[in-house]
Amino acid sequence: MLDFGTTIFTWQSLLTLAILILLTTVSAHFSAPTGAAIRTAQDLGVDLNDQPEESAPRSRPREWLEYSGILPVLAGLLTLGFLQAVTKAVPATAGILVQFPLYAAMAAILPKVQGTGRLSIS
Repeated sequence: MLDFGTTIFTWQSLLTLAILILLTTVSAHFSAPTGAAIRTAQDLGVDLNDQPEESAPRSRPREWLEYSGILPVLAGLLTLGFLQAVTKAVPATAGILVQFPLYAAMAAILPKVQGTGRLSIS
Protein backbone atom coordinates (compact mmCIF):
# COMPACT_ATOMS: atom_id res chain seq x y z
CA MET A 1 0.00 0.00 0.00
CA LEU A 2 1.23 3.47 -0.84
CA ASP A 3 1.10 6.18 1.77
CA PHE A 4 1.07 9.97 1.40
CA GLY A 5 4.83 10.17 1.87
CA THR A 6 5.41 8.22 -1.34
CA THR A 7 2.65 9.85 -3.37
CA ILE A 8 1.31 13.30 -2.50
CA PHE A 9 4.16 14.57 -0.33
CA THR A 10 7.01 13.76 -2.71
CA TRP A 11 9.21 16.67 -3.74
CA GLN A 12 7.84 16.45 -7.30
CA SER A 13 4.25 16.85 -6.13
CA LEU A 14 5.12 19.69 -3.77
CA LEU A 15 7.13 21.46 -6.51
CA THR A 16 4.19 21.11 -8.90
CA LEU A 17 1.89 22.54 -6.24
CA ALA A 18 4.20 25.50 -5.63
CA ILE A 19 4.45 26.21 -9.37
CA LEU A 20 0.67 26.04 -9.77
CA ILE A 21 0.10 28.41 -6.85
CA LEU A 22 2.68 30.83 -8.23
CA LEU A 23 1.30 30.74 -11.78
CA THR A 24 -2.28 31.11 -10.58
CA THR A 25 -1.39 34.10 -8.42
CA VAL A 26 0.60 35.79 -11.19
CA SER A 27 -2.15 35.08 -13.74
CA ALA A 28 -4.84 36.51 -11.42
CA HIS A 29 -2.72 39.60 -10.72
CA PHE A 30 -2.08 40.41 -14.38
CA SER A 31 -5.61 39.57 -15.57
CA ALA A 32 -7.34 41.76 -12.94
CA PRO A 33 -8.83 44.97 -14.35
CA THR A 34 -7.05 48.24 -13.68
CA GLY A 35 -7.88 51.92 -13.99
CA ALA A 36 -11.16 52.71 -15.76
CA ALA A 37 -11.92 49.00 -16.31
CA ILE A 38 -12.48 48.44 -12.58
CA ARG A 39 -16.14 47.93 -11.71
CA THR A 40 -17.47 48.04 -8.16
CA ALA A 41 -20.61 46.41 -6.87
CA GLN A 42 -22.28 49.82 -6.94
CA ASP A 43 -21.32 50.25 -10.61
CA LEU A 44 -23.01 46.94 -11.37
CA GLY A 45 -26.19 47.91 -9.54
CA VAL A 46 -25.71 45.55 -6.60
CA ASP A 47 -27.39 46.73 -3.42
CA LEU A 48 -25.10 45.76 -0.55
CA ASN A 49 -27.51 47.08 2.08
CA ASP A 50 -30.38 44.74 1.32
CA GLN A 51 -31.80 42.76 4.21
CA PRO A 52 -33.13 39.21 3.91
CA GLU A 53 -36.89 38.98 3.87
CA GLU A 54 -38.62 37.29 6.75
CA SER A 55 -40.16 34.03 5.63
CA ALA A 56 -43.86 33.49 6.11
CA PRO A 57 -44.88 31.22 8.99
CA ARG A 58 -44.89 27.57 8.03
CA SER A 59 -48.47 26.40 7.96
CA ARG A 60 -48.29 23.18 5.96
CA PRO A 61 -46.32 19.96 6.59
CA ARG A 62 -44.48 20.29 3.27
CA GLU A 63 -43.23 23.74 4.28
CA TRP A 64 -41.97 22.36 7.58
CA LEU A 65 -40.14 19.58 5.71
CA GLU A 66 -38.65 22.08 3.26
CA TYR A 67 -36.94 24.06 6.03
CA SER A 68 -36.00 21.15 8.29
CA GLY A 69 -32.79 19.15 8.12
CA ILE A 70 -34.57 15.82 7.83
CA LEU A 71 -34.71 15.60 4.03
CA PRO A 72 -31.00 16.27 3.44
CA VAL A 73 -30.09 13.68 6.08
CA LEU A 74 -32.42 11.12 4.48
CA ALA A 75 -31.01 11.91 1.03
CA GLY A 76 -27.48 11.48 2.37
CA LEU A 77 -28.33 8.14 3.98
CA LEU A 78 -30.01 6.92 0.82
CA THR A 79 -27.00 8.00 -1.22
CA LEU A 80 -24.64 6.14 1.12
CA GLY A 81 -26.84 3.04 0.91
CA PHE A 82 -27.00 3.37 -2.87
CA LEU A 83 -23.21 3.80 -2.99
CA GLN A 84 -22.73 0.63 -0.94
CA ALA A 85 -25.02 -1.31 -3.29
CA VAL A 86 -23.26 -0.01 -6.40
CA THR A 87 -19.83 -0.73 -4.87
CA LYS A 88 -20.81 -4.34 -4.29
CA ALA A 89 -22.27 -4.67 -7.78
CA VAL A 90 -19.58 -2.91 -9.85
CA PRO A 91 -16.62 -2.02 -7.60
CA ALA A 92 -14.40 -0.59 -10.35
CA THR A 93 -16.84 2.12 -11.45
CA ALA A 94 -18.98 2.75 -8.38
CA GLY A 95 -17.72 6.30 -7.73
CA ILE A 96 -18.34 7.38 -11.31
CA LEU A 97 -21.78 5.81 -11.49
CA VAL A 98 -22.88 7.65 -8.37
CA GLN A 99 -21.32 11.02 -9.30
CA PHE A 100 -22.85 11.46 -12.75
CA PRO A 101 -26.51 11.70 -11.62
CA LEU A 102 -25.49 14.20 -8.91
CA TYR A 103 -23.61 16.36 -11.43
CA ALA A 104 -26.52 16.13 -13.87
CA ALA A 105 -28.91 17.32 -11.16
CA MET A 106 -26.63 20.25 -10.32
CA ALA A 107 -26.29 21.14 -14.00
CA ALA A 108 -30.07 21.15 -14.33
CA ILE A 109 -30.66 23.26 -11.21
CA LEU A 110 -27.92 25.90 -11.45
CA PRO A 111 -29.14 27.72 -14.60
CA LYS A 112 -32.58 28.10 -13.04
CA VAL A 113 -31.29 29.84 -9.92
CA GLN A 114 -31.62 33.28 -11.52
CA GLY A 115 -34.88 32.24 -13.15
CA THR A 116 -33.65 33.05 -16.65
CA GLY A 117 -32.19 29.71 -17.61
CA ARG A 118 -28.98 31.36 -18.80
CA LEU A 119 -25.93 32.93 -17.28
CA SER A 120 -25.64 36.68 -17.73
CA ILE A 121 -22.45 38.54 -16.90
CA SER A 122 -22.30 42.27 -17.47
